[in-house]
Amino acid sequence: MNITENIDDEFSRFFESLGYQISWDFDRRSRWYEILDPDTGKLLCQVDIGTPVSDFLEDLEQFVCGKDGTSSHDYVCNFVSDDAMNAIYQRVTSK
Repeated sequence: MNITENIDDEFSRFFESLGYQISWDFDRRSRWYEILDPDTGKLLCQVDIGTPVSDFLEDLEQFVCGKDGTSSHDYVCNFVSDDAMNAIYQRVTSK
């Protein structure tokens, strides 16, 4: 994997199809998917590179309910706020 290239995979394409901007780590020091607000470009969420989108979506519903994820994949996910998490969840479920 070339660390200077943007990621083009199922996770990125899924969130791009919802209108989000996808990048990876603003400081270019580590590999995270970054889900950015499509209107402002502000960071909403970071997720470990390589996380299957199906596992993230399975866990997202649990996260919104204040629970731990239930998928079998072990990964780190950080939302900038509960509002950001809920906004992503609403957009995903309205698709």
